[in-house]
Amino acid sequence: MRTNSLLLLLVAASACTNETGITPAEVNIDPGEITECDFTVMSDSDFLEYDCNPVFQSTGEEWAGDIGSIGFHTTQVSGHPFYQMWYTADATSGAAYEIGYAISGDGTNWDTHPGNPLIRATPGAWDQDAMDALQVIWDEDESLYVMTYQGITLPQNDFDPGQWGIGVATSDDGIRWGKHPSNPVIDFNDPAVSASVSPCWPLNLTKRAGSYISYVAASDPLNGVFGNPRCDVYTAIGTGLADWNFSPNPSLQAGDWYDAAGIIAADVVEFNDQFYMFYIGFESWTPTGQGNVITATSPHVAMATSPDGSFWTKYAGNPLPLSLDLGTGASSIGAEVVGSRVHLWVNDYYAELDSKAVGYFLFDPNREEGAAEETPAAP
Repeated sequence: MRTNSLLLLLVAASACTNETGITPAEVNIDPGEITECDFTVMSDSDFLEYDCNPVFQSTGEEWAGDIGSIGFHTTQVSGHPFYQMWYTADATSGAAYEIGYAISGDGTNWDTHPGNPLIRATPGAWDQDAMDALQVIWDEDESLYVMTYQGITLPQNDFDPGQWGIGVATSDDGIRWGKHPSNPVIDFNDPAVSASVSPCWPLNLTKRAGSYISYVAASDPLNGVFGNPRCDVYTAIGTGLADWNFSPNPSLQAGDWYDAAGIIAADVVEFNDQFYMFYIGFESWTPTGQGNVITATSPHVAMATSPDGSFWTKYAGNPLPLSLDLGTGASSIGAEVVGSRVHLWVNDYYAELDSKAVGYFLFDPNREEGAAEETPAAP
């Protein structure tokens, strides 16, 4: 385990404002120059894979088993990027879930917080069985970290709908979190919500022009009447953390072979004067054996673009060459812009580990040809 000096520096930097007179320098460091391993171009594309993947797996922490959902944020300190990651993990304590925190100076070597887990499941709460699909942003207006997540209480039988929805938690330092008193701020069982859309799970959170914008996987209420729903992408606008309104139509429709049943995870960044959505689509649903609960299977990583973040156009080269296992593989994705590249982390199933772990990739459409070696063809 590395020292925690990086953690102290990062927390202090997150609290800085322009009143200090410090202006962060533009970061455009070639990751291959600071990481232990190189990056290799994938399938003659604009994507590169870190040669020493995975970069984060079951961490050796006593409390944590396999890694589940991941959420990322990047802070620039004196011209250098520092990465923050929040992650769910199977709890060895027997709790339904627990959430940990780690930081990195290069995106590959991660220091876990000595106080992990930071958030624990609370028996009897509306989210007692799951706190998943994490998304974290730094709200400059409020000087707070804001986390949205999917909370679940599983149904006990076929007649029990359970409880599920979108919850919010906030923190001034990324470590000490408080859940919003109005949780779930979007109740998926609320007739006022389900009359217009049938939400599946949250995908992404951002804030633009003073409003929160959440991309949510959801379906038309009639879509699942004669079969399983298709989880398209809808936009929800929040004038506050507890006041949300859904757009009446999807901003990105699933339905191609690689996202035939919907979209399970996504992250959105503004890059090269447009918006990019990196998402995980899936082909089909599989019953879990827990009442009427079904789960997404056969995932694929894909990409879409938009001039303003409202409506999206899928990349013609989908799916992207970032998925390892198509059975129970890719389940969450994080994207952060640093300089002229988008840094991507994908939680996937690694057969050699027999567990989920996080891989590291780059999207670098501005790279010079020949700047990295191409992946050799399979024999």
